[in-house]
Amino acid sequence: MRYDLEAIIRGATLERVNDFPYEKIAPLINSFRHFDGVYAPPGREHYRLLSYLASHFNGDVLYDVGTWTGLSAISMATNQSNRIISYDIGFFIEVNRPENVEFRIGDVFNEKTIFESPFIFVDVDPHDGIFEKLFIEHLRKNKYKGLVGFDDIHLNEEMREIWASITEKKFDLTEVGHWSGTGLAIFE
Repeated sequence: MRYDLEAIIRGATLERVNDFPYEKIAPLINSFRHFDGVYAPPGREHYRLLSYLASHFNGDVLYDVGTWTGLSAISMATNQSNRIISYDIGFFIEVNRPENVEFRIGDVFNEKTIFESPFIFVDVDPHDGIFEKLFIEHLRKNKYKGLVGFDDIHLNEEMREIWASITEKKFDLTEVGHWSGTGLAIFE
């Protein structure tokens, strides 16, 4: 692995994430429904954390699984040297697409290049743990090596069980992530 993933995670302190220069995504947002949330502080929303984490990767393809309105992908796209591929099952996007972001509709399980990505962020509805379990098994089966972020790890019993089932080295970053829980796991 060409990145020290644990150092990146441990560097995600409240002060660093909160102070991260994040304002460059403002012109990309055209949804009033999510406008306030995207600028919410760490511990309430995870967008600043995603931007901070993505800034540590250079010239890579990063994945956002569960596009919905596209704000996670755009937060990850603040480092223009990276390319962000965001997958969802439908078209729900309410934002303008930066040049380094590609929104795809389809089955992420058919995406073979995902295993080369150093960072994958997973946030899919309905947060029942079914997709998350299958996705974790898929990563393990294909011997994925990299960082995987999971949103909503404390949202409900199913998501708490998924988070507890992860045997890889993991870190709960809810304090600097999303109010419903944000966790990162290092797959080696």
